Amino acid sequence: MENAPENKLHPLMTMTALSVTAAALATIGVMTGVIPDQTESRTEASSAAATTFATRLAASNRSALALAPTTASSACPGCGTIETVRGKGRAAGKNQQQTGRYEIAVRLDDGSVKVMSVESQPSWHAGERVKFIDGDVMPM
Repeated sequence: MENAPENKLHPLMTMTALSVTAAALATIGVMTGVIPDQTESRTEASSAAATTFATRLAASNRSALALAPTTASSACPGCGTIETVRGKGRAAGKNQQQTGRYEIAVRLDDGSVKVMSVESQPSWHAGERVKFIDGDVMPM
């Protein structure tokens, strides 16, 4: 009876069982809300950081425009820099489909701001240089 096999698990099998159990418990914790989901906080933090960066960039553009000579505005009437592109979605109909409009705010070189509203999502982004031609925004 000295050669009888012992009823012990191999150490690697024990480690595998423990790691599968830990992963399952972590998944259950995230699904039930006991453990906060890290992707949500990263998304919120990254969008907050992007907003802060865009605000600072817009402020620096405003101060640069304030320091710019006034001859630039007379050289290119209707030229400016996009400040914001905002979506204004609303629910419509029985299916609650999202229909939306987008507002594009452009600070012209003379310091004034023009806001236009479009139905489709624009390809413009804050900080891009554009020119108003016949009520439309065109690239420079």
